[in-house]
Amino acid sequence: MGQTMDMPPVHKIAELSREDVIEALLHFPGTFKFDFTLEYLENLTTEQLQHMLLAAYIHASREKRKLA
Repeated sequence: MGQTMDMPPVHKIAELSREDVIEALLHFPGTFKFDFTLEYLENLTTEQLQHMLLAAYIHASREKRKLA
Protein backbone atom coordinates (compact mmCIF):
# COMPACT_ATOMS: atom_id res chain seq x y z
CA MET A 1 0.00 0.00 0.00
CA GLY A 2 1.32 3.49 -0.81
CA GLN A 3 2.45 6.07 1.67
CA THR A 4 -0.13 8.71 2.61
CA MET A 5 0.44 12.38 3.25
CA ASP A 6 -1.49 14.91 5.27
CA MET A 7 -3.53 17.29 3.16
CA PRO A 8 -1.83 20.66 2.68
CA PRO A 9 -3.87 23.84 3.14
CA VAL A 10 -5.85 24.69 0.02
CA HIS A 11 -3.87 27.89 -0.49
CA LYS A 12 -0.67 25.83 -0.76
CA ILE A 13 -2.11 23.90 -3.70
CA ALA A 14 -3.18 27.19 -5.30
CA GLU A 15 0.37 28.52 -4.92
CA LEU A 16 2.00 25.59 -6.70
CA SER A 17 3.27 26.15 -10.22
CA ARG A 18 1.54 24.27 -13.00
CA GLU A 19 4.58 22.02 -13.34
CA ASP A 20 4.56 21.27 -9.60
CA VAL A 21 0.87 20.33 -9.68
CA ILE A 22 1.48 17.96 -12.60
CA GLU A 23 4.46 16.46 -10.80
CA ALA A 24 2.38 16.00 -7.62
CA LEU A 25 -0.36 14.22 -9.58
CA LEU A 26 2.10 11.96 -11.39
CA HIS A 27 3.75 10.95 -8.10
CA PHE A 28 0.84 11.19 -5.68
CA PRO A 29 1.63 9.06 -2.61
CA GLY A 30 -1.93 7.90 -1.92
CA THR A 31 -3.38 4.45 -1.49
CA PHE A 32 -4.48 4.44 -5.12
CA LYS A 33 -2.58 5.02 -8.34
CA PHE A 34 -3.55 7.55 -10.98
CA ASP A 35 -3.41 6.38 -14.56
CA PHE A 36 -2.86 9.78 -16.18
CA THR A 37 -0.37 10.34 -18.93
CA LEU A 38 1.77 13.44 -18.96
CA GLU A 39 0.20 14.37 -22.30
CA TYR A 40 -3.32 14.21 -20.80
CA LEU A 41 -2.36 16.35 -17.80
CA GLU A 42 -0.60 18.91 -19.97
CA ASN A 43 -3.85 19.45 -21.89
CA LEU A 44 -5.82 20.39 -18.76
CA THR A 45 -6.06 23.90 -17.37
CA THR A 46 -4.09 24.75 -14.25
CA GLU A 47 -7.37 25.12 -12.37
CA GLN A 48 -8.49 21.63 -13.42
CA LEU A 49 -5.16 20.20 -12.28
CA GLN A 50 -5.43 21.96 -8.92
CA HIS A 51 -8.95 20.61 -8.42
CA MET A 52 -7.77 17.08 -9.21
CA LEU A 53 -4.91 17.38 -6.72
CA LEU A 54 -7.19 18.75 -4.02
CA ALA A 55 -9.69 15.93 -4.64
CA ALA A 56 -6.87 13.38 -4.39
CA TYR A 57 -5.78 14.76 -1.03
CA ILE A 58 -9.36 14.82 0.26
CA HIS A 59 -9.90 11.22 -0.83
CA ALA A 60 -6.58 10.12 0.69
CA SER A 61 -7.37 11.82 4.01
CA ARG A 62 -10.75 10.04 4.16
CA GLU A 63 -9.10 6.71 3.42
CA LYS A 64 -6.52 7.38 6.12
CA ARG A 65 -9.29 8.03 8.67
CA LYS A 66 -11.03 4.77 7.67
CA LEU A 67 -7.83 2.82 8.29
CA ALA A 68 -7.25 4.40 11.70
